[in-house]
Amino acid sequence: MKVTFLNLIDAVDAATHETTIRKAIGDLGHHMGFQHFAYIQAVAGDIETCSNYPRPWVDDYLNKGFSKIDPVLRDAKQLKRPFLWHADDWMGETKSAEVRSFAERAISYGLRSGLTIPVEGSFGRTFMLTLASSKAHRKLELPRNTLALCNAVLAIHYNLLRVVDDALISAKVALSPRESEFLHWSSLGKRHEEIAAMYGVSVGWVQKSLDSVRKKLNVTTIPQAVAKLKGKPQ
Repeated sequence: MKVTFLNLIDAVDAATHETTIRKAIGDLGHHMGFQHFAYIQAVAGDIETCSNYPRPWVDDYLNKGFSKIDPVLRDAKQLKRPFLWHADDWMGETKSAEVRSFAERAISYGLRSGLTIPVEGSFGRTFMLTLASSKAHRKLELPRNTLALCNAVLAIHYNLLRVVDDALISAKVALSPRESEFLHWSSLGKRHEEIAAMYGVSVGWVQKSLDSVRKKLNVTTIPQAVAKLKGKPQ
């Protein structure tokens, strides 16, 4: 589990576009048996989200003020630590009609159980990553390395800000997620053999990927590629 979340951090740190970050989170969720993910930033009554949840659910959630009754959001703010949740638990007679209706609607959209990782931010903000499944997942265990989980949420938060504001996004170069990661490690001085060993691929694949990066950016060296992406003089 630790390796998986650390790989997520590597991927989002190397990302040059929001779609790359989305794919990295989605790949992690799929590896763990979850079909959906949502990164949420909550402050006071405002919600901002980046997710692959069904669009009708997202629209309902934001437009109908579901954040006021969402048990996951409530527990995230109260517990302030990673936790597992099950929408079936919100259907009991002791729950309000609003919460029971919310649970039924969530389940109907394939959001039945999940793992949520909240992190406290500045100025009363809460950042959280939720991985959700249409299955009950009653036997799912909470990952032990909570530090890696929280670091992953922070990496998602700051890199989403970066790809929106950074000159990287204006480069208009469609690097694949793996090309971005190989470029990142190569720029840090990793040899092709080391990168290949890290990802379990051939040295030839690493070389081919970096050749593709240089071709897309119309440069001849890795430092030139990094400088061009960051909008710096070459």
